[in-house]
Amino acid sequence: MTDGMNDHPHTDGFGPASREALAGLLLWAAHFGATYVFIAASCVSPLREMAWAGVPVIRLGLLAMTLPLLAWLAWRILSGMRHAGGGGSLLRMARIGSSLLAAVAVRWTLLPILVLSVCGAM
Repeated sequence: MTDGMNDHPHTDGFGPASREALAGLLLWAAHFGATYVFIAASCVSPLREMAWAGVPVIRLGLLAMTLPLLAWLAWRILSGMRHAGGGGSLLRMARIGSSLLAAVAVRWTLLPILVLSVCGAM
């Protein structure tokens, strides 16, 4: 018979706090991988030759993947800065810093793809 207090092991909350602080960087890593998988799959498919309004569909797909992520990262940065008050907790500062770093990394990942040819001669 248990008293209800020991049904769940005691945690200090480090796991959820670290996931919250690193969420931006984890999503950037997922975006980085998804970007290159999407490009590789698109370059061997009919998408390679498709364009809409003169813009290759591959680039439009990459923008469709990237813009919501950048908007979410901007929201995390701005909401963290808005709730700054006077002092800052380490978790809030890590959340802002990792989201800012992830936003820069996402843009650096996308920049060559928007400027250079994606599948060879585009």
